[in-house]
Amino acid sequence: MRANLDVQTWLFLAAGLVAIVIVSIDIVPDVIIYNPSPSIRRGFYARDSGAPVRGASVTVRAVDVAARYARLRNFTDLN
Repeated sequence: MRANLDVQTWLFLAAGLVAIVIVSIDIVPDVIIYNPSPSIRRGFYARDSGAPVRGASVTVRAVDVAARYARLRNFTDLN
């Protein structure tokens, strides 16, 4: 049995595939993050590049800071 899909369905599927590919190859920076920790209210948060203000939650991407932190703590392999 062959399913016939209309143009709108194909466009929707193609857009979804493009979105998945873009997110998976890290072209788009982390704009929406999820906090599963009870340390602050659980849920989704939008990240922006504005200046921090009092009471704001501030985040960094681990991939951007982990290598430097490891070097500072002497956790790197010297070989």
